[in-house]
Order: sequence, then C-alpha cells, then structure tokens
Amino acid sequence: MWKKSKNNNLNLNSLSKITRSLLLLFLTLGGSLLTTNLFAPALAQSNTESNGLELLPRVANKNKVRIDGSIKLLMINQKLKNSFQELFPHTQVEIGTSGNEAAIKSLLDGQIDVAAIARGLTPAEKAQGLEQVRLTREKIAVVVGVDNPFQGGLTIGEFTRIFRGKITNWSQVGGPPMAIRFIDRSVTSETRRSLGGYPVFNFPELTSNSDKYLTVSRDKTTEIIQQLGKDGISYAIVSQVKTVPQVR
Repeated sequence: MWKKSKNNNLNLNSLSKITRSLLLLFLTLGGSLLTTNLFAPALAQSNTESNGLELLPRVANKNKVRIDGSIKLLMINQKLKNSFQELFPHTQVEIGTSGNEAAIKSLLDGQIDVAAIARGLTPAEKAQGLEQVRLTREKIAVVVGVDNPFQGGLTIGEFTRIFRGKITNWSQVGGPPMAIRFIDRSVTSETRRSLGGYPVFNFPELTSNSDKYLTVSRDKTTEIIQQLGKDGISYAIVSQVKTVPQVR
C-alpha cells in the first residue's frame, strides 16, 4: 500500500522507481472465512488470489525493506521476506510485529515499507490512498473443548445467537441440558473486530455480567483453549487450532 499519486495511471515500471513505496497486507473476515489480503493499486479491483510476489519489484530498488504489523501475519511476512531475498539478494528485509495501529502510522510516515494488519481499513485510511488486492484465504473455526459432551454441529445463525446471548443452553442446539459458557476475545482483538464488521455479526457489545460469559484478558488462542472446559465455546483461526488435541 502507498499514497496515491496525482497521476492515477501508475504501472509496475513507474512504481519501481518510487523511493517511498507504501504497501499493505490486510486481514479481513468474510462470512465464515478469514481472508488475508495484500493490497496494491494495480490489482485493486481484482478478485483473484495472489502470492504477493508481483509487488516485490515495487521496492526492488531499495537496499532495505522494512515490514511491520500484526503478529498474526508473521508467517506470511517471513515467506514474503524469503521470496524477496531470493529474487533480490542484495536487499535486506527487516520484519517487526508492533501491531496494526503502530504499523499503519509508521507506513504513512514513511518509516516502513510494508504494513501487515489484521483488520479492515477505516474510511480515513482509504482517503489517504490505501488500496487492495487479495492475497490468500484462511478459515475461522468455532471451537469447543475435547471433553465437551456436545457432539453436533452449529449453523452460522446458531453461533451468532450464542454470541448474542440468545441461545444459552446446549440443549437448544441438540446437546445435553447444560449452560453454554461463551469465551470471547477482548474488544481490541483483531479477530473479534474483523468478525464484528460483517452484518451477521453486527451485534451490540456483550457484557461480562454473567459467569457464563468470559472475556479473556489477552488475545491469545492458547488462553481461549485453556478456558473452554466442558461447557465453553469460542472461535479461532483454523491454523492456530487444527493440530491442537485439546479442541475440536
């Protein structure tokens, strides 16, 4: 991502000459999918997925490329770094994980070249010329503890009603007569904020007045897993839980 030029007819050749290249990695959630997106003007309207490598020539003339943002995109950033250094071995690539807001500020201030964030752009950020193209996709999972007696499945609508506090007992979704304990992420969680940006999850803020509703203090999937027990339910990025034996 970078600030728009007054000349909107930029191409890869002209962009490669820009000394202040501003790119953005962007994570968003669509329906039941968690989608990682990489944005750039040349592909702003594209619906096809990309590995991000077509963006590398835009900063190829730099001796150092600085990447910062969400720790959730660290693995993607590392792959981008490795690919970049294979193509341009003379270039040093630095990776940081200072978080969404700090990375965007640094990006707009010209202190970094690539920002990896785990939320959507605000209208104000878009107004500064930040654009987008899809990079890759990853699912988000609804999770319960391995010892939870509920053996059925949930529709998105049922999970939404559990989230809203409209369904409060496992018997309401075909399980045993047992109260549901919802384990939520904090309101500052990147995953939760992305989830809440879509109409089906456009809910009033929940409160923790009930002992059946718990908000974890840190946005850590490991902490979510520890709190599930036999009656809890929560949500997590699939890659963070698919090999964890304590959840299903």
